[in-house]
Amino acid sequence: EGARRLFQKGTRIGIRDPFLKYGADGKPFIRVDEPRKIFTHASSDAQSDPAKLHQTGNKLWKLYVAKHSPLVFEAATLSWDKSVEEDRLAASVLLSSRAQARIKAGLDDVAACDALAALLLNSGDEEALLRLKSSVQKLGDGAVDEEMQGCW
Repeated sequence: EGARRLFQKGTRIGIRDPFLKYGADGKPFIRVDEPRKIFTHASSDAQSDPAKLHQTGNKLWKLYVAKHSPLVFEAATLSWDKSVEEDRLAASVLLSSRAQARIKAGLDDVAACDALAALLLNSGDEEALLRLKSSVQKLGDGAVDEEMQGCW
């Protein structure tokens, strides 16, 4: 019942390393020792939308305030973390793409700023690194310090 209110239709809930137990009534149930082992898979892109993830986290938080369940608290923070991660990666891709456009337009100083910002958001973005190197090389050694002051 609670899961239906908290997660969108089509969301699959999974548990890493579940413990199958049998209750006093003889019915099986699954025990979860660590809330971090609970994860969700959405069948649609709606669940990976940062705004939807944020709303899910807020709903879980309200439930936590009402019930004080550590499991619900952990689920809320995981939802918020994923929302932040999705936003961060999307922003990194956009900044890297904008850096490429600015390199093509000959705006190497601002392209370097965009590529650097993309790398700060996602240090593993190889395209942003190549774009930063390209724009810095075009600026030349003497101009780098002066031109990139606008980045800070």
